[in-house]
Amino acid sequence: MIPQFLKTSLSGVLPTGAQLKAATIDPQKLLNGWNKTYDVSFERIGSQVTDVKSWMAPVTPNDRIFEIIGSYAYRVGFSMLQGDMNRYKRLIPSNQNPKDPGVINKMIDAAMAGNIKGAKETLGVLQKIIGVFNYLNHEHLQGALSTARQDLVAEIGKADKYMPELKGILDIWKEFESDYYARAVDKATEYMLARITRINCQMPLGGTLNNPAVAMLIDGAARLKEAMNRIELSALIGKGRNGYNQGVCTELHRY
Repeated sequence: MIPQFLKTSLSGVLPTGAQLKAATIDPQKLLNGWNKTYDVSFERIGSQVTDVKSWMAPVTPNDRIFEIIGSYAYRVGFSMLQGDMNRYKRLIPSNQNPKDPGVINKMIDAAMAGNIKGAKETLGVLQKIIGVFNYLNHEHLQGALSTARQDLVAEIGKADKYMPELKGILDIWKEFESDYYARAVDKATEYMLARITRINCQMPLGGTLNNPAVAMLIDGAARLKEAMNRIELSALIGKGRNGYNQGVCTELHRY
């Protein structure tokens, strides 16, 4: 998230491709200010750390902001998901594919040829994508997420106020954050729809007759398409960014 934020601060291009309205920051000023030690003292972030010898109190904008993103001191954040879901939670907001399209397309091809394992693996990938959004939208997570977001805004505000080189960075963040999450929704939706479209457009001539793998894949894809309304982050970006177009077979080779 933060690397993309810094990229936007320099380029003026938001994660969705929209143009930033706020002024960008000079590259040299960003480099100097981001890693510069504050000449004022701030309150401690999170807990006092006494059980990690390598831990040092953060004293630069970079260190204090990343302290909130995840550290020994700041323990408000998310719990870790297991295996692929934790990786998908990281990749999707970073505008990366949860699974390489070439790899999952081969899984689909294998399923269409009658391979049950290919069908299960394909559906497993798509189920986990929806699972990530179920997790992010879970009511028990919202308190921690809200606290972390507020603390992050406060730290970026300190950088804006007390680090002259970073003046204007708070205005950039206010545009960036919602756009970042909107792009995560769009990315997951595009990826899901492209896979489901491929499945529906690649139905073998014999259909599902005597082909349990195809039957499993078609049924699973239909159920997952119905669940795609769960791919949303309205608590973070507001309503209206979880819609999607119906897939058509001309989209088959786009992704």
